[in-house]
Amino acid sequence: MEHKVEKVQPQTGSKVLLKLSGIDRIEEAEPLRGSQLHLPLTDLPELEEDQFYFHDVIGFTVVDENLGELGTVENFYELPQQDMLAMRYQGQEVLIPVVDELVSHADHGKKQIYVNLPDGLLDVYLKPSSRDKDEPDEFDEV
Repeated sequence: MEHKVEKVQPQTGSKVLLKLSGIDRIEEAEPLRGSQLHLPLTDLPELEEDQFYFHDVIGFTVVDENLGELGTVENFYELPQQDMLAMRYQGQEVLIPVVDELVSHADHGKKQIYVNLPDGLLDVYLKPSSRDKDEPDEFDEV
């Protein structure tokens, strides 16, 4: 359902009150409470050559500058602390923080996104933690 935003009124905290075209009573707006708001893709600003929108790089190959091709971008999670790129690597979902130090750029022609992962990041997802071992620890009953 498409509605144009006619007015934006910030509220306390992170809430915003919107006046949408074609909706004139609170009862008409109530079913839309909590809905996501999206801009038409044509209204998004142009980016620099090495920048990207998350939706554009789903399916791109993730290439690490030391390890080479790793996997495919499956999703992005927009978390309060930071955005995370999700890729499938050796059957595991691996999350990569989307920060300039780790994610350098995307090549739209090659459908690749380039990263520089810190040592050990992939190991966190591939090696079982000590909680997964059969050995009892101080919290296990014996």
